[in-house]
Amino acid sequence: MKQNFIGAASILMLVFGAAAPFTLAGERDEEPKIVTAMEQMNRDLRKLRRQAGDAAQKEANLALIGSALASARTARDERPLMVEEGLVAEADRDAFLQGYHKAMDRLIATLEKLETALQEGQAEEAEALIKRVYQAKREGHRRYQKEEEH
Repeated sequence: MKQNFIGAASILMLVFGAAAPFTLAGERDEEPKIVTAMEQMNRDLRKLRRQAGDAAQKEANLALIGSALASARTARDERPLMVEEGLVAEADRDAFLQGYHKAMDRLIATLEKLETALQEGQAEEAEALIKRVYQAKREGHRRYQKEEEH
């Protein structure tokens, strides 16, 4: 019985030990700030969408919207991957970035209104604003992401 345990443990060490270099190599590649910020904002907004109408979750909701706002502000200050990867023509780059910044500014303004609605316990207004945020997300992704990233 003891030998079986040691044998199984050895096999597990070999399997996970062999997989470790692949995991470590993948972790070395850092995601661009815009990607991590957008992913965090998406996680926060998904949670918020599910629980925004629950008055008992007010503090949690305020923490989520605070995190989403911080992520949106970080993403606003970054360059979209389409620009970084050279997918936007040089002649169009300034207009593309201005459009991106305006879209992010509108999103941030909507998130700020959402934060106020949550602070004041206006559940219906919060839910309407969440819908606007998701509409802005769809439109922004359509305009500022590569086709396969949508």
